[in-house]
Amino acid sequence: MSERRTARGASPWQQIICAMAPSRRDIAGRTLAWLLPLAALASVSVLQGLHNALRASQDFQYSPTRVLMRGADPYLTWLHGNPGGVIILSQQPNYAHALYLLLMPLAALPWPVAKLAWAALNLASAVTVTLLMGGRPDASPVRTAALLCIFLASTPFRVAIGNGQQALIVLVCLYAAWRSARPAGASTILAALGFAIGFSKYSFLPPYAHGLLLAKRTRLLVWALAALAAGWMIFSFLVGRPPAATLLEPVKVGSSAVGFGTADIMSLSRSLRADAEVFPGSSAACGLACSILLCTLCRQSLVHGDRLESFAITGLVSLVSFVHLSYDFVFLLPTLMLLPSLPRAPRLITAAGLTYFWFGLKLIDMTLKPAPGPVPILINWLAGLGLLLVLDRAVACRISTVSANPPGP
Repeated sequence: MSERRTARGASPWQQIICAMAPSRRDIAGRTLAWLLPLAALASVSVLQGLHNALRASQDFQYSPTRVLMRGADPYLTWLHGNPGGVIILSQQPNYAHALYLLLMPLAALPWPVAKLAWAALNLASAVTVTLLMGGRPDASPVRTAALLCIFLASTPFRVAIGNGQQALIVLVCLYAAWRSARPAGASTILAALGFAIGFSKYSFLPPYAHGLLLAKRTRLLVWALAALAAGWMIFSFLVGRPPAATLLEPVKVGSSAVGFGTADIMSLSRSLRADAEVFPGSSAACGLACSILLCTLCRQSLVHGDRLESFAITGLVSLVSFVHLSYDFVFLLPTLMLLPSLPRAPRLITAAGLTYFWFGLKLIDMTLKPAPGPVPILINWLAGLGLLLVLDRAVACRISTVSANPPGP
């Protein structure tokens, strides 16, 4: 019996659910009709993001890299009060040492040209990673185009472009490396470089490192960490300071310059603890414990899921464990790409979660203007945790079904 005939014979409540979570055939038939309006929304979002990037790019790590090119330590410059205002806007240097070496070619350009080049690189990264994730056997070009339009219309994408963040570049580097790492046998050096660039944003390192260990790619993880260490040593040589003195400088800047995140246990623990400043490592310990616990809980999906499934779940673990602002929720892109292949109930719940994080949070901030405090963070954390668990159960069920019904010879 077909899905549509079953829906007609069901109860009114079941018919409502079926209408809200249409079948895959329904989705395929409607995708083309929705493509033009989605493309229009995506175009507006991209143009707004590029406009904001050319006007601001306040988080682009341009000025710290310029400080490094003059032989000075940008971390120490910031920690000493940023004398002379050489670090502009909100470009606090709280990322890995290697990132500033990679940004030197862009920092050699005039500021207006560098902003344009950085925005173009971010946009290219967004399109590239969507196409990479869309290369699944069950995907179609029209559906991939529609999902790309939804992604480009999202608030995290627009904020990442406008703020000059590197979240999109981290996303494409991590996913390209993750694809190479699973299964084993691909170029270790290229994959390690991809992971090293991704790990320059420290909050993604623990869960993806955990995922590599579960996949028994320890050597690849060691190479990635070695690349980060090499960047740290070169940085220390350029600024003429002992490596031991520069090792923890990014963490020191981050602890003083980065506020609360959007939906993570670290920010929640800091907002609840009056002694957060007395014990600055307590929130990081909460984030690390949460990451380890969730990766262990989702072990079946991380080990036996396909590359996109395991990558999506690992990204969600990071988002609910460590401090991430709204632009980092571009890491929900793999969850969006999995959406059409999910069963009906998980598809509906996952779509609601994506809508909440990509569009709803901005609307809530604009209309309700919630007061800062633990309650909004708790609500967002529970929503992110729920999205993670629903996706993990859907993937685990698919794996169990395939194991119970192996394909014939």
